[in-house]
Amino acid sequence: MLKQDHRQLNKHVIAQIIHPIVKTNPTVSIKMLIAEIKMFMNYIPSYKKTWLAKQRTLEMIHGNWEESYANLPKLLGALQSCVPGTVVAAKIESVYKEGEIVLGKRMFKRVFWSFSPCINGFAYCKPIVQVDGTWLYGKYTSTLLIATAQDGANHIFSIAYTIVERETTLAWDFF
Repeated sequence: MLKQDHRQLNKHVIAQIIHPIVKTNPTVSIKMLIAEIKMFMNYIPSYKKTWLAKQRTLEMIHGNWEESYANLPKLLGALQSCVPGTVVAAKIESVYKEGEIVLGKRMFKRVFWSFSPCINGFAYCKPIVQVDGTWLYGKYTSTLLIATAQDGANHIFSIAYTIVERETTLAWDFF
């Protein structure tokens, strides 16, 4: 068996080995991946090295954070074209470095969207709006807020969604 934490079996090599497993099941545990690597390579990598390799594999499959945020305007445009009447408002700001604007770089701040059926269906809901949120984890921490109401049959009816820096940030400067 090879020695633990072998230098040449780095996260890039491990990422190639675990790629099919992570692609099939992105929620696979690190312990399961370590067991697969041990079986395949007769080598036991450290937890940290395996975790880094899984992150690299997820990036290979889904792209990195910067690419995802760069594609956000295209995604929002597709959302509006596929569901006519959908309302989208996004705030994107210029990036500054040492007091100067960095050309070609924009920073996502917040986004609001509501689907046309949700807007139209709100007329048939009880006149009470509830807002709940959850924190988003990862490189960019934000808060996803969802506005809901109750329809006539007491079912939850989603009205609008927003992603903001934090729950207390007002979204009024969209309009």
